[in-house]
Amino acid sequence: MALAILYGSPESKRKYWLAAKIFTGFITLLLVLEAIAASVCVPKYESIFTGFGAKLPLFTEVIVASTFWIWLLPLTALGIIYQRMPEGKSYVLPVLFIFVLGVLYLPAALYGLYLPVWELAEAQAQ
Repeated sequence: MALAILYGSPESKRKYWLAAKIFTGFITLLLVLEAIAASVCVPKYESIFTGFGAKLPLFTEVIVASTFWIWLLPLTALGIIYQRMPEGKSYVLPVLFIFVLGVLYLPAALYGLYLPVWELAEAQAQ
C-alpha cells in the first residue's frame, strides 16, 4: 500500500496527503477540545473539594496541576505539522502518538478527579 502511494500516480499521492491533512487536523481539533474541557472542568472539581476542607490526594493534585500542561499536546501537534509540512515529510505518526498521550490522559484525569470522592465515601463508611 505504502509503495503504491510513493510510486503511484500524482493523483494517488495527492489523495493520500489530503487524507493525512484531514486526519491530523481532526486529531489536533480533538486535542484542543480535550484541553478546553480539562481547563474548564478540573478547576471546578478542585474548588468543590477544597470547599469541603478535604485534603486532595497526591494523584488528584498532579491532575489539577497538569491542567495547564495539557495544552502542550495540541501545541506540539501543531508544531510538528507546521515543521514537517513544508518539507514534505510525513507527520501523521508523530501526531498520532501525541493523540494517544491525550487519550491516555482522559482515564487518568477521571480517576484522579474521582479519587477524593471515593476516599470521602470510604471515610464516611468507617
